[in-house]
Amino acid sequence: MDRSRKRWRPWRNRKELEVRISRNQIPISTALDGLALVYEDQKKYSEVEPLRRRSLEIKERAWGERYSSFLADSLAAHAHVLHKIGGEHDAAEIDKRVEAIPGNKIGQ
Repeated sequence: MDRSRKRWRPWRNRKELEVRISRNQIPISTALDGLALVYEDQKKYSEVEPLRRRSLEIKERAWGERYSSFLADSLAAHAHVLHKIGGEHDAAEIDKRVEAIPGNKIGQ
């Protein structure tokens, strides 16, 4: 392979690059959680749900199921909001995921 082409490909492993990008979005997730807390304090639950969902999506992409213990709090927060806005079925599914996480202390 030509040396000049090699310099333009610093990321040979696309999966590694995607993981790094996902983990760099964790501060965005934290900001979304903070904004969600503000709306929860104001009892604006319909505005909280998309924030919690997006935050959870970012964390799931960054950490994956392998690190599900990191997701327990976010899953529980999203389920809580779904309960508040009448999304009982979706909330129950998320509650099951939380309960299945080994070593989680939520709901105990």
